[in-house]
Amino acid sequence: MKSIYPPVETELIFRFLFVATDKAVKVYNTLNGHCVRSIGGVAGEKHKLVDFVLDPGNEFRILVVFTNARVRVYDWTDGLLITV
Repeated sequence: MKSIYPPVETELIFRFLFVATDKAVKVYNTLNGHCVRSIGGVAGEKHKLVDFVLDPGNEFRILVVFTNARVRVYDWTDGLLITV
């Protein structure tokens, strides 16, 4: 499904690569290749990650969607869960 939002393009975003796995979104630093953050990988989570999108209104937030239709909002720069 194509997003109705334009891509979030800032200098900060281009320094990172976001990769989805079945349980989490991994954030990699493009300068050195290191994984700097794993977002959404909650211990004991039974549901798989199905999609994620960077918040077009706030470049520091990422919305993560799971198979149980739960949407979690994180600050991807520090990995903190903002809303469940």
